[in-house]
Amino acid sequence: MIDEDSAEHRADSDEFRARKAAYDAQQAGQVAAYGHALQGVFCTDESDGWPFTYTVGRGLSGRRDLIVIGTSQADFLNRVAAELDEGTIELDVPFRPAGGEYQMLVAGIDRDEQLDTEFMTRARAFCPDYTAAIVIFEDDEHRWPWQIDEYSPDERAGLCLGRVEQLEKLVEAAG
Repeated sequence: MIDEDSAEHRADSDEFRARKAAYDAQQAGQVAAYGHALQGVFCTDESDGWPFTYTVGRGLSGRRDLIVIGTSQADFLNRVAAELDEGTIELDVPFRPAGGEYQMLVAGIDRDEQLDTEFMTRARAFCPDYTAAIVIFEDDEHRWPWQIDEYSPDERAGLCLGRVEQLEKLVEAAG
């Protein structure tokens, strides 16, 4: 059994503070060089939920930080961020990426909702007033997360940060 009160497991230990400072510096360097860093969260077993990746530091320049649930592909999120910055992707409008077979949606998250989420703690650490958007996409059978019958309602909601109704309405409105 791990002794949670031991020095090596306390967040105020010297080793923890040194590792955190090094990680903060690494991410700050990535934000300075590329406009954002990426934070991946990988689950150790299925019961922990979906893997997800989000951007860190975009809020420092007034851009939305992005989160995608169900994949940890950094290149994918970097491309979406670049296209959003270039204006080739509109917020809250489903689209098919150039040469892509499946639709995607980048949906804004209201400020009051995102401040309550635990998902993007690094984005909040870099910019407490960050704004965010969730990136969702169809599966290989052209189904949005809320249309996948094999998933439980909780799993579908998890892929959409609990915003199934909001996202479904955006997709329906676009036709």
